[in-house]
Amino acid sequence: MTKQKLTNKLMLDAFNFYHKNFKKIFSQEEEKVLSQKLLSIVKYDYLNTNANLPYIIPQNTLYLIYFICEYKKAYIHSYKTNKPTNNLESLGKGNAKKQQEFKKNLADIYDENLDKEIRFEQFFKNMLLLLLKKPSYKKVSLLLLGLFYTQYPFLKPFFNEIYKDNNERLKAINSIEYTLEFFEYTNLSSGKILNSALILIYTVLTQNLNMNEDTAYNYAKTLVNTFINNKNDFPVDSFRQAHITKQDIYYAGIYNGIPIFQWYINEKEKYFKEKDRQKLKVIINLFIKGLASEDASNEATDLEAIISKEKSILETLNNFTNDKEIDTLINSVHIQFAKLPFTLLKYFP
Repeated sequence: MTKQKLTNKLMLDAFNFYHKNFKKIFSQEEEKVLSQKLLSIVKYDYLNTNANLPYIIPQNTLYLIYFICEYKKAYIHSYKTNKPTNNLESLGKGNAKKQQEFKKNLADIYDENLDKEIRFEQFFKNMLLLLLKKPSYKKVSLLLLGLFYTQYPFLKPFFNEIYKDNNERLKAINSIEYTLEFFEYTNLSSGKILNSALILIYTVLTQNLNMNEDTAYNYAKTLVNTFINNKNDFPVDSFRQAHITKQDIYYAGIYNGIPIFQWYINEKEKYFKEKDRQKLKVIINLFIKGLASEDASNEATDLEAIISKEKSILETLNNFTNDKEIDTLINSVHIQFAKLPFTLLKYFP
């Protein structure tokens, strides 16, 4: 794709696509102001002209609209006093309530009187809680939760096609979606939501649109301060460009169903330490062994046929057991999401 000049019509198409798939957050007048601001910032964008789309989509402009609107929703929700009680945020800080939730779910898993889909749901919920309730696994568990949450919209159609003739597998896959609703909100501060918005907007401008870093940083800070931080109670002016360009950026949690990224403020050491890397290796190796044993016990499947066309999934996972690949993964999670926000792209043909 080549860059083309951004127009009012293309901007309107991007907003219409967003409205078609997501709940509106800004008033018509506010959207008009945001549109004019984005037109002055982006100027040229790559156009998605897929015939199956209802509009011609300026790709990265849509990404910016999506990030601004969705982080705005998350920021507003963080200040609500009456929040849903059936999610991870409601369990508060610490691990005591997470332990209680895990035990309650375990009882449901073994209760044969419960509907199978409910038992599946509790099973997958406990798989994620198993690590989240362990303080020493916090970094690893948030990384896996963030990756799982952002990749699932992409993976679900793939698995639905593979297991379309296996009702038990389909029930399990569908139950994951209900399980993820529990993790839509993790316990974190409104300030981290603003930090994440700044990180993603800056990354779209620099990585996707090749904008000068200083210019992109000033634009990103203006967009966050003008359109997201409406309470003006957070010191956005204390942000430093080096926070994004020189510090490790990691998954801090999930909020309003979107990943929250944060920079690691300790300049003398890495966020992901050797002990965390070793924990991640152990988990991936266990997963690899599980897949290998399943492949060995089954005849050739549609899944194997698909995988054989590309690199083996086991070989791919094995790459993530060496330090270089793990470091690449950890240091690029925010860049990957800025380039491929699967929670948005699932609405594309």
